[in-house]
Amino acid sequence: MKKTITLIITLFSTTVFSEDAKEESTGLPGTEIVLANITVKKGQVNLSNAQNITSRTGYDSQPVFMDKGKSLYFTRYINKQTDIYRMDLKTREAKPYMQTPESEYSATPIAGRQGISVVQVSLDKKPDGTDIQSVVWLHKNKRGNQSGLMSDIDNVGYHNWTGKNKLWMFVINGDIGNLFYQTIGKKPKQMASNIGRAIKTDTKYKNLYFVDKSQDDWWIKKIDTKKFKQSKIIALPKGVEDFARDSKGNYWCGKGNTLYFSDKGKNWMMVKEFSIPGLANITRIDVNPKLTQIAITFDEI
Repeated sequence: MKKTITLIITLFSTTVFSEDAKEESTGLPGTEIVLANITVKKGQVNLSNAQNITSRTGYDSQPVFMDKGKSLYFTRYINKQTDIYRMDLKTREAKPYMQTPESEYSATPIAGRQGISVVQVSLDKKPDGTDIQSVVWLHKNKRGNQSGLMSDIDNVGYHNWTGKNKLWMFVINGDIGNLFYQTIGKKPKQMASNIGRAIKTDTKYKNLYFVDKSQDDWWIKKIDTKKFKQSKIIALPKGVEDFARDSKGNYWCGKGNTLYFSDKGKNWMMVKEFSIPGLANITRIDVNPKLTQIAITFDEI
């Protein structure tokens, strides 16, 4: 049976949850998001004014700039589930984008479509008791809260888009993740195996970028989304699978407390070794479209 991308729109009421409930153990690490100002000129980076903008015990991660860089979306664990929050970067006020009965992760802008897509964990379970994780569209407008299933592929961990109906997915397969591509009316295709969780695109959606973990050295690789030709960009520091690609084609990653930068895929250079009390180990990174701000996730220690 063909698996196709569908958009099934439903309306649901918003449930109000208390935000001061005690966090319970979920296996999610405690993390914080640090926002800093950056300037990039002739391959050199200056970073300043780093501030912890979540500053609470618990999971706050997966930051992504949206709304032309005016907002930062991120995943927050609170009240026994995860929801997508949107922070107004002018006021620094963070509110739930949409609270649903399900848990959501990985807020992602969709090329050519309003709203966001997320990985949603169904309230139902598989017969073996494991979670059902699918890509779902969420949109808030005057009609209310809308949602739609974007693909019937299960076990999705992360995803991205290279067009309105061109979906790329990190699909969990045991201890590894495989890269699948699916477009409307077509069967999903596996494009790579044993990849990292970061799946990025460029501003014109011509290429998809991911980490190939199939060899001892982990490489950022590019896929041409027309001919699907793959090519290597740059090897990551040992053990690093998270990276960001900015609007000018530069790359960013972190190892331990150190932030690294690569000018359009050239050698990595150290930007800053952070020393923030209670925080260590950089994971997720995102850079705003104007290259003036960077959001960095640190583990709580």
